[in-house]
Amino acid sequence: FGCTVKNFSAFMLGTLRFAQPTRLAVPIIPTSVFMKINTGKIMTMELAEADVIWSRQADKAVLAKASTLHLLFDGSRYAMMTLAPPSWKFTIANPAALQLFGVSSVAEFISLGPWGVSPEWQPDGRASSEKAAEMIATAMSEGSNFFEWEHKRLGGGPFHADVQLTRIEAEDEVFLQATVRDITKRKQIEAKLRIAATVFESQEGMLVTDANTVILSVNSAFTKATGYTAEEVIGQTPRLLKSGNHDADFYAAMWQSINNTGAWEGEIWNRRKNGEIYPEYLTITAVKDNNGSVVNYVATLRDITTSRAAAEEIKNLAF
Repeated sequence: FGCTVKNFSAFMLGTLRFAQPTRLAVPIIPTSVFMKINTGKIMTMELAEADVIWSRQADKAVLAKASTLHLLFDGSRYAMMTLAPPSWKFTIANPAALQLFGVSSVAEFISLGPWGVSPEWQPDGRASSEKAAEMIATAMSEGSNFFEWEHKRLGGGPFHADVQLTRIEAEDEVFLQATVRDITKRKQIEAKLRIAATVFESQEGMLVTDANTVILSVNSAFTKATGYTAEEVIGQTPRLLKSGNHDADFYAAMWQSINNTGAWEGEIWNRRKNGEIYPEYLTITAVKDNNGSVVNYVATLRDITTSRAAAEEIKNLAF
């Protein structure tokens, strides 16, 4: 190499440091290898021995990395599996996948494909086999694909899932790695929220406050009945609706009922934004957490001006 032993050693160590970003463990070559470079035949034997040491340590690093990945794969709480072309059947699966799909062994699982753990039809009306082929094609062409899917457990019912497909290239092989997460509970919560939102926008006025009776939300029927927009009342308290027709004892009895039973209902006089005083039927319900502490109050109010007028007219006609 045309240099001294000292310079050659520095050159080699610098090269090793430069190579560290490859993430392979960099072995420390014994100093004796460089101390005998000028002795001819011994140099060849020692370098060969160093090459064996290097190879063994590199193999150990690769095995350690593979062992770590294996632990991550098997220890994941999400179902993970791989699919290989051209059949796109599963080739390997972790314990979470077997549990999720109700399969007893990896051997049983790898005989299946995405359509084998799916109902015949997806919620959008498309055949699972047809749509699965499309999702796979997208992942192969774009490198990954994230979507919702309806799966089924073997011998059980369907469930909703998030699926992440990722294209993997290893040497001369190309396959897909899939991660599946059961989102059935999330879907149930979303459905309840949609129902609650529909109920909230009902024909009756509604308002929701926090535990300190600060208004958090009102619906459009509330705006129609009172004349106040959501922007005008959010952050205020229901006291802005007080008509002045009820004394302190009336409100004290109301809150005593709410604190003792969790609810109150009855007729009350309130004031609209334009100053008009009108009768309404009011229901107040306390919402509590798991510890029994009040977190919200929900009020439902119905303008009974028309029914009051009708009742007065009936009474008028009767007498």
